[in-house]
Parts: sequence; structure tokens; C-alpha cells
Amino acid sequence: SESGDGLKQKSAIYEAYIKLIPKVIPKSSAIELMIKWVPGYKKTEKVSTATIGQAGQSIMKHPKSVLLEWAQKNSIAPPKTVFSEYADSTRNLRIWTAKVTFCGKTIEAKGAKKKDAESKCFQEILKHVMSGGIKSK
Repeated sequence: SESGDGLKQKSAIYEAYIKLIPKVIPKSSAIELMIKWVPGYKKTEKVSTATIGQAGQSIMKHPKSVLLEWAQKNSIAPPKTVFSEYADSTRNLRIWTAKVTFCGKTIEAKGAKKKDAESKCFQEILKHVMSGGIKSK
């Protein structure tokens, strides 16, 4: 129990809480909870790679969907994808190369299908976003 001095009830209550918080909540936890009121502090958002389905199951989102949602939420230009194809006539194979550019980073991947090559690129870019290598402005 603490008391605070103030001309108004509101400021007296705040002053009492300021004295009480360090006694009730451990210092490290209090700092973590109160940091959001520090001028200039920007909260880092966690990128969600799963969604809840109709049956209440967790469903993994496609990396491209996750990046598009994150880019839109943070007002960033969406990723750009450029495809190129290499046809190996001796083996009768097509090899697709996808180049995805997002926030100045370019990732390139190859695959038997366009979709596979692009998916590899988006997975790699998503790793950069999750690790903090690519940040919102």
C-alpha cells in the first residue's frame, strides 16, 4: 500500500502507482511493460505465419501471402518477381529461375516449376523478415 501527493486525485493515484509498481513487479518485467511509453519507442511486430481454420486448426500460410500481408500492413511496396526459363534439350528438362526483390534484397532460386522456384525465394525472404534483417520503416 502506498499513497501519493497531488493537487488532483488523478495525479495522486499515478504517484502512488509509481511508488507501488517497483515493489510489486520485478524490475525487468516492469521495464518490459512500461517501455512502450518511452518517447521514440517503436514496437517490433511479430510476423504471423499461421492462421486459424474453420475447424479451429492452425493452418500454415504460404510465405508469399505472409509477405504480402506484412508489406501492406507496413505500407511497403509488395515483392516483385521476375521469371526466366532455361530449356535443356539434351535432358528434355525445363529449369525455372525466379528472382524476387523486396525492400532492396534480391533472392534468386531455381526449380522444376515456376511455383517451386518462387516459393523458395519467398521462404528465404521471410527468414530475413523474421530475423529482423528486413524492417518496416
